[in-house]
Amino acid sequence: MPLNALFATLRGLVLERHPELVVPAPVYEGFRPGDIRHSQADIGKARGLLGYDPSYDVGSGLREALPWYEARLRRPPAGRRGGGAGCAMTLPSGASRSALAGWPWRE
Repeated sequence: MPLNALFATLRGLVLERHPELVVPAPVYEGFRPGDIRHSQADIGKARGLLGYDPSYDVGSGLREALPWYEARLRRPPAGRRGGGAGCAMTLPSGASRSALAGWPWRE
């Protein structure tokens, strides 16, 4: 699945659950060291040799997983005491907090 299609799928699922949100458009930047520019990912060999047959497509899996992630982003992680913001997610190095503006999770 191309990255733009994954974004559109995830955006649609978030908006189904939170229609009041405004999901910003993706931001395109230059390639970084280590980025995979062209993926040749294919499960054809696993299907043929192992009889692998996925029971979920990406959209179905994300639809089922999204409530789990939302629940964990809204409460403090186990073992964390007061004073924290209640979110186990940390921002990547160099990311700005404004990138999360409008999303349902807390800092």
